[in-house]
Formats: sequence, structure tokens, C-alpha cells
Amino acid sequence: MQIYYLTMAFPVPSETFISNDVKALQSIGVNISVHTLRPMRKDFNRLVKERGLYSLEITHNSIASSFRGLSRGIFKPKILFSLIAFLFSKTWFSPIQLFKSLLLLPRVLDIFFNICKKKPDIVHLSWGHYPCLVGYLVQQWLPEACLSIFLGAYDLVNWHKCTPEVIKKADLVFTHAKVNKSKIFELGAKNIEVVYRGINLNYFQKYKIDIDKKIPKRFITAGRLIPQKGFDDVILAFEKIAERFSDASLVILGDGPELKKLKKLCNDKRLSPFVMFYGHVEHEKVLEEMAKAEIFILMSKYDGERLPNVIKEAIASKCLCVTTQTLGIEELVEHEQHGYIVPQGDYTSAANYLNQILNNPQKINGMRKLAYHHLLCKFDLNVNMMRYRDLWQKCIENKVSADQSIQN
Repeated sequence: MQIYYLTMAFPVPSETFISNDVKALQSIGVNISVHTLRPMRKDFNRLVKERGLYSLEITHNSIASSFRGLSRGIFKPKILFSLIAFLFSKTWFSPIQLFKSLLLLPRVLDIFFNICKKKPDIVHLSWGHYPCLVGYLVQQWLPEACLSIFLGAYDLVNWHKCTPEVIKKADLVFTHAKVNKSKIFELGAKNIEVVYRGINLNYFQKYKIDIDKKIPKRFITAGRLIPQKGFDDVILAFEKIAERFSDASLVILGDGPELKKLKKLCNDKRLSPFVMFYGHVEHEKVLEEMAKAEIFILMSKYDGERLPNVIKEAIASKCLCVTTQTLGIEELVEHEQHGYIVPQGDYTSAANYLNQILNNPQKINGMRKLAYHHLLCKFDLNVNMMRYRDLWQKCIENKVSADQSIQN
């Protein structure tokens, strides 16, 4: 099975989940290559090394790629002008999206003509916004190929104006939370499959996580330091905990525009001796720090947040998790069974729950065990990627059967 996997950029520090998915697919025998609409990132070589992606074919946008795409488009004017007409018909009232799409158009054409040459079994769009331009060309000019699309977070909130037209005809539409299905159905999708985005649970075995060796009252949080992620609320919740427990400590992993503001907040609250900012660290370092911590806190206010992988990794690291109410979060964390869910911005409730439970290690351990069992049952990366493979195989078989019926 050959998969042509499209995304915006790859690898990306904040998108470890895509790297994990691709590696898991490779491990079960899927022949996969990744193709991006954006140019190669400056940190490409470092991230490829960190994530063990050496054996993967990866192509990027470039001057050469854009030139090839435009050149081929000029010699195939029907394809070129059909894409332009489609684009203008859907985005003329959204000038910013139209402008960005036109900038990407040469790369879109280059990717499409390479698909025509290589004829993969599956063309998979890992985002449902700008990659849908390639999806349109595949549907119009290469109908024998199976097209699958993932819609789930940012692209479900800020979808491309062309997205509904493409997903209506998609052979498969994947999402990673049941709560997303109704929204995707409204966009016109038919063949919707919910496959939870998992994590590699085998990877955590090498850390030999021992609950008894965790640092008492060590809290941890991780992510990009932006306002929508609510790291200020994490600090304010921790302030209330530190008032009662002088031995409490907080580790913040990640970098971003809010860093100076958050450090100032810690200084103003006289928390600097108890809060450690480690900046952006390798994924392995994230897991090492989680293995030491008792509690993970995520106070996100982001509309596109869906079942964050960082919570799954914290559960696998035997952390008790406290998080905010985001769409579908109950599918991952059942309140007061697997952890705690509080309203967005309500750092007081988060602190109250933690203050109640910190002196009850038996209850903490019970909740950790329930959360981990739920993780094993629903969020095993290797099991869930096998589900992808099986659905793709079924899609291929259905396409072949349909083509044979037409010929007969």
C-alpha cells in the first residue's frame, strides 16, 4: 500500500502527533511519503534526527517545485484553469484566503503532477484546509485514486472555503473525536470514521515510571506559550497551591511570545523560586520531566483544542491530569474518574480540586490507574494506525470493485 501524505509543513515542533502517526504506519508495512505545501523549515534536520525520520521520503515547497508546477500547468491548461476557476468561485469573497491559495498554487500543481506520475493507492490530506486544493485536482483528474482527509482541530474551526466541496466527494473522512462528527456532517461529508489519535505506549516503558519515585507535589505543564493556552491560569492556580504547600514546584515546558509576561507574573506573585521555565526541549526531555511529576495541568482556552496528545502523554507518565472544558475532552478524561475538568479560566476550581486531593495519595493513585486503563483501551497509537490501514485497504477494494462494475 502506497500513501501520498500531504500536510502544510513537516516535521513541526508542535505537531509531534503527525511524526508519530507516520512512523507507526511505516512500522506496520505502509509505504508512505510526506509532501508539504510550505518550504523546508530551518529546524528540519534537527527534528528529523530527534524523531528518527531518516528513512522517510519528504518533499517541500521550493523555487524549483513552484517552477515545475507552473511549467506543467501551462502545458496542461485545462487542469490549471479548472483549479483557478474553482478557487475563485469559492474564495472570491475571502480575499486573504484567496491570496494565500494563489501563492500555494504552483506547489499544489507540482504535487498533483507527481501524484499522477507515481499513482499512489491513497492520497491523504492530513489537514482539511489548503491541502484540499490538491484534493480537488485528484477528484477531478485522477478519480481512480482514493482520497482521504483528516478534519479535527484548527482546520475544523478555520476551514478553507473549498473544503466542503472536496469532502463531499472524499472516499474517507477521518476525525479524532466523536464530538467532531456532527460538524463534519454539516460540511457535507458522508464516509466519516472516528479514529482516536493515539500515542506510542511502548515508548513509555523505557522510562520505567515508578510512582514512588515521583517528586512530591511536582506540577508540570507543556505547550506553546501563547495566550490561548492559558499558562497564566496555570500559574495562578499554582499560586493557591503554593500558599498551602511550601514544597510544591511547577515545571513549564515550552517557548513562545508569552514567556516574558509569564516570568513577570511569577516574579510579581513571588513564585519565581518555585517555578522553573525550561523553554523548548526535545520530546524525550518532555517525557522525562513528566515521569518525575505528580500532577499535569492544562488550562487551554483554544477553540480548536481536541483531546490534546500532551494529556495522553501525561496519563501514560502516570500523572494525575487537570484540564479545562474543551470540545470532546470527556472522551479522554472523565471528570473525577480519570482526572478533573474545570471551566476555561477557572483557575480557582483547579486549585481547589488539587488542594483537596494532594493529601490523599490513595485517591490519586486510583484515578491514575483508571485513566491509564482508559488510555490503553482507546488511545494506543499502533492499534489505531492499524485501523487507518484497514480502512484504507477497504477503500482501495471498494474503488476497484466500482471501477470493474463500470467497465462491465
